[in-house]
Amino acid sequence: MSENVSRRSFVGLMGMGMMGAVAANTIMATQANASGGEALQLRDADSSAWDNILKNRDPEKDFALQFELEDPSEYWGENVAAPHTTRESAYGNILPEMADVPRSDVLDMVLDELPLEEIEDVVLPDGTVVPKVYVKLRNHINRIGSGIGSTPGPTSYQMLMYLWSEEDAQHEIEMPILTYFDANEYHHSSGRPLDECKEILEDMANRNLIMKANHSGHMVYHLLPHINGFWEFNELRAYFQNGGNNKIPEGEDALKAAAMFDMQGIGGKDPGSSFNIEVPLFHTYPVSVDVVEEDELAPFMDWKRIIEENEKITVSPCQCRLMWASFGLPMCNGVDIAETEEGHPFETCLSFGELAEYFAETGIGRYITQEEAIALYEEGMRRGMVPESLSMKDVDIMCMCHGDCCGNLSGWKAQRGAGYSNVNINAYLLKYFPDKCIQCGACIERCPMQAISFDEDGYCLHNNTCVRCGQCVTVCPVDARILKYRGDFPEMGRDYVDAVETIAIDRMRRGMIKDFPGGAIE
Repeated sequence: MSENVSRRSFVGLMGMGMMGAVAANTIMATQANASGGEALQLRDADSSAWDNILKNRDPEKDFALQFELEDPSEYWGENVAAPHTTRESAYGNILPEMADVPRSDVLDMVLDELPLEEIEDVVLPDGTVVPKVYVKLRNHINRIGSGIGSTPGPTSYQMLMYLWSEEDAQHEIEMPILTYFDANEYHHSSGRPLDECKEILEDMANRNLIMKANHSGHMVYHLLPHINGFWEFNELRAYFQNGGNNKIPEGEDALKAAAMFDMQGIGGKDPGSSFNIEVPLFHTYPVSVDVVEEDELAPFMDWKRIIEENEKITVSPCQCRLMWASFGLPMCNGVDIAETEEGHPFETCLSFGELAEYFAETGIGRYITQEEAIALYEEGMRRGMVPESLSMKDVDIMCMCHGDCCGNLSGWKAQRGAGYSNVNINAYLLKYFPDKCIQCGACIERCPMQAISFDEDGYCLHNNTCVRCGQCVTVCPVDARILKYRGDFPEMGRDYVDAVETIAIDRMRRGMIKDFPGGAIE
């Protein structure tokens, strides 16, 4: 990595982009291109860029793990909250003309894409021509969930060209977004023979470009967003297909394959939207019922119950920490991420139901029991980790990570928790009782987000990066803090497709979805 890119600036850029992984892809690709003097030729790329990153890396300088928050003066408390922590703040940047438009009409706007015949090839600054089918594919994917940014830059087509051939891209732009569909529907939308449609769908699903699911014996498909979607799936695919280990990130071939994929850029020039919408793509959970004021956890806010309600569960390595390891940084919270007593377990991402079946079938996850999953998460939380999942009722993917290494949490920390979704990063508020506090500092040491500090009188300040996980509650010896359910968490989508549709609609209301027509990129 270039000496000009420190982890501090790296993480800072993460918060400005869609998520940590998005910015990581873009930054790493940019550095590789800069060192090579020309755009990376994706399908014919060798490992020299990866080798250069490792060769030029200075762990002490470029990857300092500390991230100090500059202004802890605004904090979450029972009676004190920053201006953006009110329910109304989530609607702060909705376009006035879109505020009262019915959801169905906004969805129609999301689906109203610029047709291929009105799009031109893209010409990159070095003269490289990106065929217009990739321009259309990027526009197509940008309308799903959190998208990838409407204004592309010089590296914004790398990942697409790395994963999709031009033929693949043509196939996918013929498929509908934000809905389940089967081979017969694809046959009618594309005009291709039914048998050909079946072959195309099965092939692209097996390569983790689209998702497939067995609905009562009937195979259906849906298109994947970038995150959580084809980025995670294909990083795992690259790692496992080259001999990756389930438990500890190791093996030069496996890590090199993951790194070569992770270096491909896709993000746009415009600010990302993961935290600038009503509900973020992911939300966190209280670590246990013991950290909440009520006698039970709120509906859809109990991570253990989600596990108990799903018989089919797979576990996969943490994709964010796999990315760090692939770039020569097998660290999290200052210790090796191997499964040691002090470290954080590497295998922490759970998939449920039909997604678990898909992970197992495509070789990017392994089945575990409910008891094993619960034990894994309880141990991770004992080590200070945070449970989080996609924001939906029927959760199909759940992860457990830490603010020092999670793309989602570190991105949130990097932007100081200042997104419009601040209040909805969790359905709880933190209540703090200074009169009980003995100023021991246990909560400061425990907080996975570095969100707590002492004020000048020795009492606690809680800044806006707090994700209300309750880890601080678990170590407070005098019950000076507790989580309280807000009672006004917004309605979430039912399943994966419904959830990414809800996010896309919210982005459209905020003017965040626009099709790029092609042409020169500066």
